[in-house]
Amino acid sequence: MNLPLVNEVVMGFDIGASGGWCCGNGHYVDIEPIPEQPKELVRKIKFAAPTIIVAEDVHTMPGQGGVSGGKLMQSKGILIGIAAALDIKVVLIQPLRWIETFTLKRTKHFNTKCEWKNYLKSIAEGLCPDHKFTLKTTDAFLIWYYYARVLRGEAKPIGILT
Repeated sequence: MNLPLVNEVVMGFDIGASGGWCCGNGHYVDIEPIPEQPKELVRKIKFAAPTIIVAEDVHTMPGQGGVSGGKLMQSKGILIGIAAALDIKVVLIQPLRWIETFTLKRTKHFNTKCEWKNYLKSIAEGLCPDHKFTLKTTDAFLIWYYYARVLRGEAKPIGILT
């Protein structure tokens, strides 16, 4: 495994009901789906003891639907609240910022969202072939990987539009 090594324990989150988290410093990474209950999420964050939590700076979008947008914002608020209660620094990043580190393709280049997610999954599997990624954990790993590269001063777009 060729992961970026950092002096921090970084926990990357793909916020949402079908999201995941990735935590580590490059010597190890732990990757799991986000638990359904906030209390379980608190327990996992305490156990992982990250120094930085990195998540997408998600927003509601037109056409997204009030309920799904509300749930997304609720998930973001829960994560920020847990981090504040545990005195953990939170870094919010725009989705395109981390995506452009890996590819210049966008969802519009694919017929379905599932094809797009499988494309991102193939990128994650190329970076960490020892891990079995799911559609719930892929984005979290890529967010973690992106921010580990930021800490090392290496984060710049490396994606190629093919």
